[in-house]
Amino acid sequence: MNQQEKEKIENIFRNSSDADELFDTFEIALKENLEDIESYKILFANPTLGLNEIKMFSQALCEKYPGFCFGVFTWVGNIFANKKYDSEWRKSAVDFLIKAADYEPAEPEPLIKLLELYDHEIDIPDNKLILKEVKERMNKVGKKKELYKSIAEFYKKEGNETLEKKYRSLAEKHSAD
Repeated sequence: MNQQEKEKIENIFRNSSDADELFDTFEIALKENLEDIESYKILFANPTLGLNEIKMFSQALCEKYPGFCFGVFTWVGNIFANKKYDSEWRKSAVDFLIKAADYEPAEPEPLIKLLELYDHEIDIPDNKLILKEVKERMNKVGKKKELYKSIAEFYKKEGNETLEKKYRSLAEKHSAD
């Protein structure tokens, strides 16, 4: 695919408000082997798309390009997190960030983003799942400094000074990360 065709596809992904046109263009991009995750990120961020369309596109993209899965799941999880006050979008954000963590267990970003989805004001079911997933996965993370800093901030918001200090100390110990 040449640069001009790629730019045309990206322009449609960015500016179209027609779901059918977005779908058709996505199909063309896959057929023509547009192998640039950044182009697809533009599509996922298009406000015309609803939750189910984004899920469908991300699934199809990961089937075609399995190497994109971590980036796709992280990006889409973040998009869903932007609407975290809608329970269905929040749940999807949690699910996609967990999928991202499954693909790249050493990467801290999905777990950090999961902690950001925790609702400190209201006890919602996703809170328990978020804590469970972070606790189960945190030892697999390679560069722990940023994750420990996020966990310390989490406990600060919870008012737990003991655990806040513990994770700040751990973050300092991993300052070479």
